[in-house]
Amino acid sequence: METFIGKGIGKYFEDEIFSAKNELKISTPAVALDFCRKIINMAENGVKIKVITSNSGAADSEQANELAQSFIKEGKKNLDYKIVSMKECALIHAKIFVIDGTCAIVGSANFSENSFRNFAEYMLIFRKSENIKQINNDFEKLWNSFNYSEIETPGMKKDFRNKIKNIRRKI
Repeated sequence: METFIGKGIGKYFEDEIFSAKNELKISTPAVALDFCRKIINMAENGVKIKVITSNSGAADSEQANELAQSFIKEGKKNLDYKIVSMKECALIHAKIFVIDGTCAIVGSANFSENSFRNFAEYMLIFRKSENIKQINNDFEKLWNSFNYSEIETPGMKKDFRNKIKNIRRKI
């Protein structure tokens, strides 16, 4: 595992993301318009891409979402682009990138130029197959969810119920 922290860390993994040859999976609250154009170009060149994002209302991201939806409506292949309504889930906030099943990147950076170049961010790059498999499975769990409020860590409901019981006892 490699870790990167600080301003401008996108240079360490941007090339990795855009060098996908077969498959790219992205989870991010917002997609920058320029990055959307790049992934559409990749899809046109045969890379299978899945993006899960939110309708966060950010102008650049909203334009990116519209561009991706237009691409799909034109009958173009290789791009699945899921926009989760903020009515379903306050925000898809997980930042996950899985590249060709050989690399996974997670951390704080959104899929935007600001996050990649200007903000102090923290990112981890995984190259071990067991880590990549787990992160890919987590991405698929997020992708396949029909009710985003039900995604949870095992035992979370029980822990939460116990905390509520303890608060009630104290009252």
